[in-house]
Amino acid sequence: MIQYGYCIYLSFFFLFSFFFLFSFFFFQAEDGIRDVAVTEVQTCALPILAASGKDIWGTSDNFGFAQRELVGDGEIIVQVKSVDAIHGWTKAGVMIRESLDSDSINTSVVVVPGRGIFSQRRLTTGARSYNQKLSGTKVPVWIKLNRTGDLFTASYSLDGSEWFTTGEPVTIAMKESVFVGLCLTSHDVTKEAVAEFDNVEIISE
Repeated sequence: MIQYGYCIYLSFFFLFSFFFLFSFFFFQAEDGIRDVAVTEVQTCALPILAASGKDIWGTSDNFGFAQRELVGDGEIIVQVKSVDAIHGWTKAGVMIRESLDSDSINTSVVVVPGRGIFSQRRLTTGARSYNQKLSGTKVPVWIKLNRTGDLFTASYSLDGSEWFTTGEPVTIAMKESVFVGLCLTSHDVTKEAVAEFDNVEIISE
């Protein structure tokens, strides 16, 4: 079940430009979480997301997702400026997801405050999730997720120019039409985390 989030816009220019790119969803788990909004606030041209959520992990996800459709190959790049450390596994980053179901196939690159940068994935619907630590680098940091066919590559950068990748691209069988965007979970259903992003870019090839 998906609960639509509320959006707050402090700049009319940013309202139209960012809303054109993204829609906001909150993945609601089976525990009946209510009244948890995904909020987008614009300050100094930075997209700021706020969301609670149990986690992006296990066999089902519970998080905030600012997303749009991606058809075919492409990539998403963003600079993560800051993330609230609500929990030891609060996560903020980028994701490509086959559907908006909570148990969907997906892959992501996330920043975890105090732990570093991780690549995560769920290879089949309803299966368990896996992760790989890319770096112990802290924010601010750039992250990128690329799709070429069924190959997905996670990368990070300190300056947005020189990129680092750990390991080989991961093969994940996804449909041609998927969802791509910014993800955020506080890892605490009672508290919202806030994450600041900048230089969001989605490239459709």
